[in-house]
Amino acid sequence: MCAIEVYEVYKVIRRDISEERAIEAVSALRRATIAPVDEPLALEQLIFPWPTVSRWLTPSSTPPLAVSARRS
Repeated sequence: MCAIEVYEVYKVIRRDISEERAIEAVSALRRATIAPVDEPLALEQLIFPWPTVSRWLTPSSTPPLAVSARRS
């Protein structure tokens, strides 16, 4: 993940939610495996959507296990 992507994630979450949640999100990004998204995967996502990131970034909720998983 490039620096500008990390910066943008941090900036938006800090602005919309809190600095603590922004730091947690950046930490999760560093641990996560980022997979490239191709056209078939994008279309599959339209049919079988996963929970959105904003759903677990609300102050009263916790992130899903898949996002918290460490790289192997």
